[in-house]
Amino acid sequence: MASAAVGFRFALAIVFLLAGVAKLPRRREFTDAVLGYGLVPPNVGRLVGRWLPSFELAAAVLLGVGLATAIVAGLIGLLLAGFCVAIVANLLRGRSIDCGCFGVVAERRITWLTVARNLVLLFMAVTVAVVAPAALSLDELVRASDHAGVSDRAAFGLLMAAVLGVLGTSVAQEAIRLRRLMTAFESRGAGSA
Repeated sequence: MASAAVGFRFALAIVFLLAGVAKLPRRREFTDAVLGYGLVPPNVGRLVGRWLPSFELAAAVLLGVGLATAIVAGLIGLLLAGFCVAIVANLLRGRSIDCGCFGVVAERRITWLTVARNLVLLFMAVTVAVVAPAALSLDELVRASDHAGVSDRAAFGLLMAAVLGVLGTSVAQEAIRLRRLMTAFESRGAGSA
């Protein structure tokens, strides 16, 4: 379980780094996506839109270097649980809105797959919060403790696996989206001919 928790820590760091970086330069558009959920008062939505990207970046950095790992993973877990509730509430209302998950770089509509993805990330966050892996981390230095049998070399390997896994998943998702767009474009062209 310790090895999985180390890999999950790095995967969450990468996912939240990408999410925060995508949202940060376009906070206004992201704020509009938050308000689009229609679940919080506008003042709260604007506050979330302004500060969530910075929180995501800070959480990504802290998880990446392994500082306050259990606390940060717990906060990310709460955030992901909130995302799941917001998405499910809108899906049950029959609404198809922009997820806002990775900023407005590529608009993505909420679906049940969005909920499933967030539940997987939530599971990862809970695992990291409970196990609090210290391998290849500042927590290890601060606590000067054993890191449950996961060597720094193995942790580095898990970091590389997490990078490749997250990037591979992102590339696959974009390839699927591109394929759908091309198919739609081709069918429109055939329909007008």
